[in-house]
Amino acid sequence: MFASATEIVTITLNPAIDRLIEVRNFEVGRHLMGRRIDVYPAGKGIRLSRVLARLGTRSIATGFVGERELDLFESFLSAPAAGRAVSQMLRVNQPTRENVTIVDPINDRSTYVREEGFQITPKDLERIQGKIGLMARDEAILCFCGSIPPGMSTDAFTQIVRRAIDAGARVLLDTFGEALDATRDLPVWMVRMNRTTAGEVAGRPITTRDDALEMARFLSRRGAMAAVTVGAEGAALCIPGQAWTGHVGIHPGLVINTVGCGESFVAGLLHEWRRSGDWAAAFREGLTVATVNATTVRSGEIDAESRDEFRRIAVIESR
Repeated sequence: MFASATEIVTITLNPAIDRLIEVRNFEVGRHLMGRRIDVYPAGKGIRLSRVLARLGTRSIATGFVGERELDLFESFLSAPAAGRAVSQMLRVNQPTRENVTIVDPINDRSTYVREEGFQITPKDLERIQGKIGLMARDEAILCFCGSIPPGMSTDAFTQIVRRAIDAGARVLLDTFGEALDATRDLPVWMVRMNRTTAGEVAGRPITTRDDALEMARFLSRRGAMAAVTVGAEGAALCIPGQAWTGHVGIHPGLVINTVGCGESFVAGLLHEWRRSGDWAAAFREGLTVATVNATTVRSGEIDAESRDEFRRIAVIESR
């Protein structure tokens, strides 16, 4: 299964501009003073490509983006290292949605406000179907990340994913809700879920590493490899014949921003697997990179010194 030359394509159908604001003692219904921390392009696939670039792995980022924001997204992707995150985003004549994250450092909690996204037209669907058709080469890894935008039905999304699989691509799904439900019977290569999505699928809370392992094993019975992440508790990974749980134990006070930790986990996992072909090492790297992400203000800023430190203290258990 290992191939160091494997091409990675990230697909973000419903990107966003993320605004990160700090509000001390945030309460709903009050007029409060806030401090803008950052504004940057976002979307699961965008973050995945950016972290891969920081780790030294090349990827192609495609999907949709508002026409006015295209230059911003292209600059954001190219910033870590020119040529490592290649933008092939498709422009739509509508503004990219905006998301707001309100961080309350006093009460150690975050509030997320998400816009729905632009309306996709039948012409847009034709364009993305053609783009995916060109990129779904044999053995390429196509990562379908995040939500689907208004105007794209679950049937249309399923057809796109099926087309990629039929072309011989390895499909990684990191989505949720109706998009995940619609593709549950497709022979995908890997599924990544966070604890919220896993809990919705399981019909009960998924909070511990043992919960994550049970869910990953359930998902892998359908033939796909599965990774389930449960925040600071760590994660579980199941591949054919093997399973692991693991975590990186850091002080809770070091955690600044958990946005993008899931994508950082996937980036570390794919980067190391593509480099070494060792799934245990890849799992360790996924946990490591996700933890680095959690300790930085802007998601996807992977500090090499922290990465080395967290890798040393990561605990992996074969199950």
